[in-house]
Amino acid sequence: MRVFLDVAKAFDIVWVNGLLYKLTILSFPSYLVKIISPYLKGRTFEASFQSAISTNRCMWAGMNQGGIISPVLFSVYVNDIPSPYRHVDLALYAEDTAVIGTYGQPVLLFGCLEAYIGELERWLSKWRMAINVSKSSAMLFAKTGSRIQKPRTILLFWEPIQWVDDACFLG
Repeated sequence: MRVFLDVAKAFDIVWVNGLLYKLTILSFPSYLVKIISPYLKGRTFEASFQSAISTNRCMWAGMNQGGIISPVLFSVYVNDIPSPYRHVDLALYAEDTAVIGTYGQPVLLFGCLEAYIGELERWLSKWRMAINVSKSSAMLFAKTGSRIQKPRTILLFWEPIQWVDDACFLG
């Protein structure tokens, strides 16, 4: 079984102060954190509509998606994502995330998967990450000739993840 999670605007929602905190607790040299801090904190935005333009505002989240260092910083930010356990694995490729469950007994597999997803929800909430559940999907794999019962609903943040027959995963 695979659950493909769509991290909503991954680079745009990275909590800047949370990332700087993680760099510090991971013992990055303080001079490096001081160099990176203005790269993350010095960003502003303004909005315009027709002829009206807002004042400049500071951005408290996000980083330049096209920046050379941004993928590395994103990897640092998700470095402490909960480690899976008991028949569950995790595949991360940039912002694409797949939760992979393997076990011969579907009832036990769903229990393991739901337990991990609950832990993942707590981590996502703590670090202000969002999953676009409507763009996420789940697939069930079985041996040829096996009878597959209709899978029960998997919920993420109280929203059902759609079961599909095919999916695209970059990782």
